[in-house]
Amino acid sequence: TRFSAYDSLMRRRNDVNSTVAAPVHYSMRSTTLGAPNKKNYIEELTKQLDTCQKRNQFLEAESVEMEKERNQIRFEMRALLVNNEDLLRTNAQLNNELKRMREQMIEMEKDNQSLRDSFRDMEVEVKEAREVMVEANTQEYAFNFLEQSLKNRIQDAEENLEKQTQHAQTLAEKLWQTERQLEEVEVDRGSRDKKTSELGSIIIRMEEELSEALQKSTQAQAEANLQQKLREDAKMRVDELEEALLEKDQEIQRLQVIVGKLQGEVSGKLIDKERTLEEEIQLRERLQLQCRQAERTVDDLTMELQSTNQTKDDLAKQVKLAQEKLIDLESELEELQDSEHRWAAKHKRAIEQTEQLQLKLIQEKDLNDQLETERVVMERQLRELRLEVEELHSSRVQEDVVSRAESRVKELENALRSEERNKSSLTNAVSKLEKRINEMNDQMEEEHRIATEQKELMTQRIRSLKRQLNEAEEEASRKEAQFRHTQRELAEERESNSRLQRQLLDQHLQSKYEPHTHTH
Repeated sequence: TRFSAYDSLMRRRNDVNSTVAAPVHYSMRSTTLGAPNKKNYIEELTKQLDTCQKRNQFLEAESVEMEKERNQIRFEMRALLVNNEDLLRTNAQLNNELKRMREQMIEMEKDNQSLRDSFRDMEVEVKEAREVMVEANTQEYAFNFLEQSLKNRIQDAEENLEKQTQHAQTLAEKLWQTERQLEEVEVDRGSRDKKTSELGSIIIRMEEELSEALQKSTQAQAEANLQQKLREDAKMRVDELEEALLEKDQEIQRLQVIVGKLQGEVSGKLIDKERTLEEEIQLRERLQLQCRQAERTVDDLTMELQSTNQTKDDLAKQVKLAQEKLIDLESELEELQDSEHRWAAKHKRAIEQTEQLQLKLIQEKDLNDQLETERVVMERQLRELRLEVEELHSSRVQEDVVSRAESRVKELENALRSEERNKSSLTNAVSKLEKRINEMNDQMEEEHRIATEQKELMTQRIRSLKRQLNEAEEEASRKEAQFRHTQRELAEERESNSRLQRQLLDQHLQSKYEPHTHTH
């Protein structure tokens, strides 16, 4: 059966302890009892030499086992180096993945910056749309106010026009009556002129007749008196007719003054009516201009709504791309976590291997301590053997035994030197192994720290990206609400514009129908 290194060392320590006591005892006997016991002492020395040979064989076997263990340690060190190379490769892969993730994060930051720029542009557009809507509301309010005032003015103008038309109708009736009266007066005047001409012709004829009568005065005085009476009657009638003509002329002049006044009033009222109609036409033109401006603002708002729809679609696409990138990042993070778990398992195996190496190192140190104690014991035995050899030289015992003892002492010295060399090489190997283990521990701790820092940075970047994505979604929902609000405002603006257009059309139709009614 093969014993472990610790059991073999413990057995060897017990053998050494059991073999150390005998030379001291025999040396004491040799010094105390003298020459008769030297043969037994030499036999004892030969036994000790045999035990030393056996011990050397055991040490050779142990050195073979130590060499095997060294080879195993070398293999384990090679495995550790291979694991370290694997860790370095995984670290390089992780660094490449981190670089790629950083590039993706930079691209996502650029996309986020572009989203922010588009959001700012949309905010500016929304502000402009709000300003336009405010202006449209103010214009609508002013338009409503102007429309109401125009309606009031139109009603007042219609009432005034009705009054003026009624007054004009009454004046026209009065004028017609005066014209009829003038015509009658002119007819009477014509008849009176005819009568006066007839009377003049009668007077001329009567004068002729009077001249004839004067010529024939002698013929008939009665006829002359009668003619004079007739003349007086004709003069009286002429005077009455002249007075009636003067009264008719005064009445005609008074009627002409009244007609002039009425014509002045009618012309002034017509001028005022024309002025009010011109003002109404100007107001109507201004209202039509405001309607056209409102239509243009509505068209601009529709264009802005189309652009906001386009930007909304772009935002939805960008949010979808960001979500896809986030899903890719989460999958890459899961792969990174899996690789980290694999790296942690490798790290755990490396720690277990280092612990095993440390246990072996402790065993090597224990073995080194045991070899040190054995060296001290062997040095003490060599000193004792030299003393015994000197005593044997002094007592001149058998030279071959002494020569064998000296050769055995030399062999033991050589074995001791070889053990010292093995011990020094073993201590060097142990120190190198400790140094290598410390370096590997430091390197693994550094790699673990770097990996944890990179993982924390990656998680922080992913959290910030999720937060930015949530903010982008909130901003998109807010923009959508603003878009719906602007759509409602646009619908209200279109409805108010259509209502104003209908009112303008009704007013235009009313303004068209009113002149026809007045003309009729």
